[in-house]
Amino acid sequence: MDDKELNWRASRLEQIGKVLETLPPEVRGEAFELLKGYVTEHPSETRTKAKQTNGHRDVAAQSQEEFFAFVDHDKPADNAKLIAAWFYREYGAEPFSVEEVREKADAVGITIPTRVDMTLVQAKEKGKKLFARAGTGKFKPTVHGERALKATYSVKKGTKKRTRDAE
Repeated sequence: MDDKELNWRASRLEQIGKVLETLPPEVRGEAFELLKGYVTEHPSETRTKAKQTNGHRDVAAQSQEEFFAFVDHDKPADNAKLIAAWFYREYGAEPFSVEEVREKADAVGITIPTRVDMTLVQAKEKGKKLFARAGTGKFKPTVHGERALKATYSVKKGTKKRTRDAE
């Protein structure tokens, strides 16, 4: 590490320190964990990623906690789409169940509508449906839905395969 990078990282640490001072002591450790990537990321990498994602954070490397902490929606219906974006990021256009959406919402602590199924059926952008039924209680993103999830949440199509238990 050269002097320039050391100074750059030190200034970032000072910025984080100022933020952490304003927080209650019991959450400072967790807050630092969320912010430490800001220090360790090389300055040129930050500019490159910002250009590649149109100013959005690079979500491909984010953990589940970082992903859901990144977006704060006021509407429960938007939270349901956020969870769908998580599944798209992990499994691509493979179907996911309403029950999986509920479980994920409970796990990450966000509010979703009582009738998630109707929320997904009615989800549209520019008059195009975002999700299609894929069996009883299951949905998958349409082509327009994939585009909307990519644009809204800066996610890429996942390649993981679901286990038979999830189906």
